[in-house]
Amino acid sequence: MHECLVNSISFRVEGAEVIRRVESIGRSSVEEATVRKLVEHAQKIARPMAFYRIGCIEGRGPGWVEIHGVRLESRRLAEYTSEVNRVFLYIATCGSRLEDWSRMLSGDEEVAIAEVIKEMALEQVRKAMYRHMSETWHVDISDAEEIHPGDKHGWSVTHMPVLFHLLGDTQARVGVSLTSRFELLPKRSAVGVIIPSGCNAITCNYCPNEECQNRKAPCREEELRKTYNLAGV
Repeated sequence: MHECLVNSISFRVEGAEVIRRVESIGRSSVEEATVRKLVEHAQKIARPMAFYRIGCIEGRGPGWVEIHGVRLESRRLAEYTSEVNRVFLYIATCGSRLEDWSRMLSGDEEVAIAEVIKEMALEQVRKAMYRHMSETWHVDISDAEEIHPGDKHGWSVTHMPVLFHLLGDTQARVGVSLTSRFELLPKRSAVGVIIPSGCNAITCNYCPNEECQNRKAPCREEELRKTYNLAGV
């Protein structure tokens, strides 16, 4: 499977936004000096990252799709991939550095601030991942569908291990593990499937799925190799 690691982002947050978010979840007031201190330290140590793989759909049926020999049971996934043969399987995280740092904090206010900072780190790395997908594979991520095990649309959280199997060693790549209770560690992490809408000659130029029955143009693998130096291409 073709894969990419996104780990070179500059993490920056505004103290005012951190305060707004912390207060929005129930705290009546937050010390600006405390926020400034925690933000400054977090920005120095943070290393949010994301990893994604291209998944080629090899089979499908009512309520399921098969990706690289692995069957994923999801009516929504089957519905959204009915006209495409390629998806992006991903995992993103605020990073173990922020997670370890936040565990050393003890006061309720500091803990609440750290949780918001980790949430913002996850948001930023996901945006960086979307840009990377769009620029590398020439797909319109803004119009893509995205689903996750455990969401409200019927894909059971018990399918999380199957997605982890397809992603490979996530602990080694991005420091994320899955517990026996299907919880992600660090908790401010996300795993899911992104389904770009449709395909055209340009997207086909950058799609490695040679078995696709809807291919409109050949894959320009040599250009991809030279331009992006992608692992597996």
